[in-house]
Amino acid sequence: MGRGGLRTGLVALVATAGALTGCRAEIEPDLVRVPAGLLIQGTSESDTIGSVRERPVREVTIDTFLLGRTEVTVGQFRRFVEQTGYVTDAEKGTRVGDGPSPGCFSHRTLTEPSAGWVEGRSWRDPGYPQDDRHPVVCVSWADATQYISWLRSETGRPYRLPTESEFEYAARTHARVAFEPSRTADLCRGANVADSSLRTVFPTWQTTADCEDHHAFSAPVETFRNPGSELSDLAGNVSEWAQDCWHETYDRAPVNGEEWLDAAEGDCTRHVIRGGDFVSRPSVVRAAFRTWIPTGFRTYHVGFRVALTPP
Repeated sequence: MGRGGLRTGLVALVATAGALTGCRAEIEPDLVRVPAGLLIQGTSESDTIGSVRERPVREVTIDTFLLGRTEVTVGQFRRFVEQTGYVTDAEKGTRVGDGPSPGCFSHRTLTEPSAGWVEGRSWRDPGYPQDDRHPVVCVSWADATQYISWLRSETGRPYRLPTESEFEYAARTHARVAFEPSRTADLCRGANVADSSLRTVFPTWQTTADCEDHHAFSAPVETFRNPGSELSDLAGNVSEWAQDCWHETYDRAPVNGEEWLDAAEGDCTRHVIRGGDFVSRPSVVRAAFRTWIPTGFRTYHVGFRVALTPP
């Protein structure tokens, strides 16, 4: 090969490498480094707001990890679907339990809060207006892990869902949303929760915060972020899938912050949900609050964010 041909080949190689780097940069999530520390996880028996699910209180050592600055957005999920042709559980009507489960579990109309399986609802249309900057919802745990598998293959980095211990640790150190049973007016400064905005749509909604966050449904990511924190929406906006299988209490839970997947003691047909959301009563957005939904379940107020263990 002559010098001209060699030069042309090198230029083409550099251009290809640049294009690949650009493509990778477009799909890489924005991550925030969460330094290692000690988490006092759960609530004590004297805490009347907490439940047995949040006990016993224990010390958990958390190693440094990286966490998505925001929930995965509609735009990010759309890129995944467009590149892979993936069809979500909502679009397939994947059955949850014994009965039919078409679409997404959602409110049936914008004037009636009663909810159920609504055919045609999915991440593309959860039943309320969204754009590409909103957190993706109506995605099952299986959908979230498929997105993460694609992200791993495209970037070569071992992305994953956060563990519930990591999520609580990040929420305690970054969200700082105070909950006081007698005073909920300050909640709307740092979180999108069930509030007077939601009541304008659903006047009969029970147990809302005494404040106004100006979003009846989900808000674009980074709308709510506490001063000094790089992470947004760890409390409120949409609830988020964690990696862990469901366990009724913290008995025999790992103390190193790793995922708890022991099906012999837990139930891996159900996975942990964290963070609370725009239809959550104030006590649900506490950092310690934990609940679950079935792995295949998808609903209009649950999404996810990604995590990464640094090399």
